[in-house]
Amino acid sequence: MLTAIPMVAQPEKLVLRADMICQPNGSSTLLDLGGGGGTNGEPELLANCYRNSLQAVADINARTVAFPAISTGIFHYPQEDAARVAVSTIREFFAQNGHGINEVFLVAYDSEQLAIYKRLLETEEDS
Repeated sequence: MLTAIPMVAQPEKLVLRADMICQPNGSSTLLDLGGGGGTNGEPELLANCYRNSLQAVADINARTVAFPAISTGIFHYPQEDAARVAVSTIREFFAQNGHGINEVFLVAYDSEQLAIYKRLLETEEDS
């Protein structure tokens, strides 16, 4: 199951039942498009970030995981594009057998990101 949830104004009040919360860091996730970038394979780098994180979660036999909107904050990756990569990559991973992950939460920082996630999740379910 793939679910979008809002991040609350007071994170200490967020109760998230996930075995692991991923906030990957490192050069492959620092996708700064604010300075005229976007021509260095960023969609594939972002997809690899999700794939590698999901595999790491599966490797430790975790059943649930939560992801923030990776690289959409200070690194300025466009929210719509990032959400599309996240949803499609996670769905592709779910299509594989034997990973053991039951649920992935996509954590939205604001109402705009939440609406994007929800729209993509509904659209992809219908197709």
